[in-house]
Parts: sequence; C-alpha cells; structure tokens
Amino acid sequence: MRRDLKAQLEAAVSSTYIHLGTGNVFAVKVGLVNFKAKQLTDNILSAVDRIVELCPGGIANVQSIHLKSATSVALPLYNSLPRRPLSRKGGSEEGENDQEK
Repeated sequence: MRRDLKAQLEAAVSSTYIHLGTGNVFAVKVGLVNFKAKQLTDNILSAVDRIVELCPGGIANVQSIHLKSATSVALPLYNSLPRRPLSRKGGSEEGENDQEK
C-alpha cells in the first residue's frame, strides 16, 4: 500500500491541472516561472498536443490557443480562420478577391 501511495504522489507531482469553466474556455498550467525555456517549450507542446487529441473534432474545433503568465497579457499561439468569409454590408459573401482568380 505504501508503494501505491508513493506512485500516486509522484504522478501528482509530475502532472498538471486544467480549469474547466462553464463556457468553452479553459486554462491548463504548463509550467512555473523558474522552468528553463526548453522545459516550458516541451510542456507547452505536449499540453497542446494532448488537448487537441482530447477535443471532440480535434484541431478543427479549436478556435484559439493563448499563452499567459500570472502577470502577462494572453499571447496568441494559434488562431483558426473562419471556415467561410464573413459577409460585409454591401459586399458578397464570397468576397471581392474571388473575382481576381
């Protein structure tokens, strides 16, 4: 039983947590300010891969991914583009650039 406790504690220490809100935005802790750049980079890449893997529909259902510290603004790492151009008042839904093709 003690070995199980030790294994559980080691797993908890090496894990992260995710804050699920009531909407479709959530946060994942990927590191600490004293981590080296390579360790943070590896953690960020691993977390993004796993989140996309767990997201129903994969990356197609991810609108954006941002990186933020406790004191920084949210820095965009990924932003999806609309699946079709947005209509503009007085313009076509396909957009004016489609005529140049």
